[in-house]
Parts: sequence; C-alpha cells; structure tokens
Amino acid sequence: MKILTHPYRIFDIRIIDSDTLEAWVEIDRETRHLWRLRLKGVEGGELGEPEGMKGVQVLSTILMEYDHNTKWFFGNPNAKDKYGRHVGDIEFGNGTKLCALLLLSGHHWR
Repeated sequence: MKILTHPYRIFDIRIIDSDTLEAWVEIDRETRHLWRLRLKGVEGGELGEPEGMKGVQVLSTILMEYDHNTKWFFGNPNAKDKYGRHVGDIEFGNGTKLCALLLLSGHHWR
C-alpha cells in the first residue's frame, strides 16, 4: 500500500489496541473525520492477551509523553485495510515517528 507524503493533522487520539488508534483527522481547515488508524509495520499483541495489554501500556506512555506536540498522520487517505482502517504512521511535531518509538520500546515487533 502506497503511503502518501501529505500529512493530515490529528486530534483526540484514543487507543483501540496496541497497534490501532482512533483519532479525528483534519482533512482541510473546515473538515474533520473520525478515522481508525492502523500503525504500519508494527505488531503489539491482541487486546485480551498479556502481550496486548502490555502493548497498550507502552503505546499510552508514548502518547502521554508526546501529548504536547502537534501530531500528523502519514498514510494513504484513499486506501483502507481489510478491517476498514487507514494504514500509516504518526509523526510528532519534533519529527519523531510513533512506529519507530514503538519498535525501540522493545515490546512491539514487525
């Protein structure tokens, strides 16, 4: 799946599981849509399993640490996975990528 380089600003992130989020995505200055976002290239375990619960904790900690930063979604807005989620990565205002932080945490894997 091709990832476009045009970022979309996101707001009010809610964790669904260790590799899926829900957020309001700003399509343009007057339009926001609620999207489910699948983080590209990372796995963290399924919710309801010990690995999944730990993955949610790791993801929550990272999002809280970067809460003050602007967040951008990099993905293809015209394509979804088989579960109806937009696939991509989140970049914080300082240039740090969420998927890279998850992999560096030692818990998430490719």
